[in-house]
Amino acid sequence: LDDRAHIFLVRGWYPSGTEEEYPDTLDFEVDAIKGSSLRIDRLYTNVINQSTFSVDIKAEEVQSLAGCGIQLYFNADALELEELVIGNFFEQVTGSEILFFDTLVTSAGFSTLFLDIAMYGGNPNYVPGSATGTIASLVFLAKTTGEYNLLFLDETTLRNELNEIIEINTMASGLVNIE
Repeated sequence: LDDRAHIFLVRGWYPSGTEEEYPDTLDFEVDAIKGSSLRIDRLYTNVINQSTFSVDIKAEEVQSLAGCGIQLYFNADALELEELVIGNFFEQVTGSEILFFDTLVTSAGFSTLFLDIAMYGGNPNYVPGSATGTIASLVFLAKTTGEYNLLFLDETTLRNELNEIIEINTMASGLVNIE
C-alpha cells in the first residue's frame, strides 16, 4: 500500500442471505518508508493501454532541501513522457527563485529523465526543517501492455543550501501495469 491514510470496509453476510446495510470501517495510516526518502507516488499504478496517467516524485522527511538532481529511467517503448510539472515542495518558501531544468535522453528503447531543480535568492533559499511534498508531477502516455519500472538511478542527489549532499535513506521506484 502507498504511504497515506486508508479505510478498510467490512460488510457482514449471514447464512440467511441477509447482508449488513452499513459496513464496519477501520481507518489506518501506512508509513512504510522511514526517514528521508525520494519516491514515486503511487508505488504501483494500473492503467489502460493508450491512456494518459500521472505519477508524482515526492520527497519525504527531507532536511533543509535546496535543490535536487533526479535521474529517472524508464522504458520509452511503453511509456511516453508527455508533460512535466514542478510540484509544490519548493513553494513552501516564499521569496526564493526556482531554477528548473529537464532533459530527456532516449537510446535503445529506454529514456532517462534528468531533472534539476534549485532554489536561490531568498531568505532562506532552502525548505527549512524536515519537509515532505511533491517535487514534480509526470504525465505519461501508456503505449504497450505489460509491467514497467520507473527507476531512480544511483546518481540521483538531494542537496542542502551549502550544496552538500543530503543522505537519502530510501529511493522507492514505481511500477506501472498497463492493461
